Amino acid sequence: MNQYNVIWVRAKRYFKQWIRDAISQTTAPLWDNNARLNYVGFLVAIFLLFPQWSADARVSWAGTTINGLTTIIYSIPLFFLANLVFSIFRIRKNEKMIGAWFGNRFIYHEPLRLLTVLVDENDNENPFVFAINDAEDDSLVSYVIKTDRIDNRAKVEIAWARGFRPMDCGKPMNIPKCSIRLPKGRKMSLITNVEPNSTVTTVRVFMTGWEVGKGGGRR
Repeated sequence: MNQYNVIWVRAKRYFKQWIRDAISQTTAPLWDNNARLNYVGFLVAIFLLFPQWSADARVSWAGTTINGLTTIIYSIPLFFLANLVFSIFRIRKNEKMIGAWFGNRFIYHEPLRLLTVLVDENDNENPFVFAINDAEDDSLVSYVIKTDRIDNRAKVEIAWARGFRPMDCGKPMNIPKCSIRLPKGRKMSLITNVEPNSTVTTVRVFMTGWEVGKGGGRR
């Protein structure tokens, strides 16, 4: 993938995160107490700066329903615009905290957990479907699967959402580390094969990074 396309992918990614973060911060007062206090402070600041009210009107504002509703109506779009500005810095900081770009590859500082399940022989070849939300569509996702076993009695493999595997050789192979193409539905699955009479095994799936551009893998 050439440099121009990488810049375009990153720009689209930042734009989506920017809008998503601004909307999240604007609606946060509905369920978060700290965010509600921030909004109340923003509301008070608008009230104090509102040009058309006299000092007497400001004193009686608390008991005046119409003035209070007017202030709230004005404050919501202004609060959203303020969050748009703050989100520019917030998303850039958040991205640097979780990973870094190396050309057309984004690598996480720490593997990003995607799934945790307990499996035994009754779960053999049943797909555990999970979503991959942070990687870009059609990117080549690098993953690591970890089990709590020191033997080889639990085989693990990543497949597409319906259980189709890149290399279908009958029973799932033990592929704890590889890369796979992310479909536009953003759904993948974990396939396991645990030997009979084995203890219950904990399996965790992590994403270590992803790459935009052409690559191998069936879609």
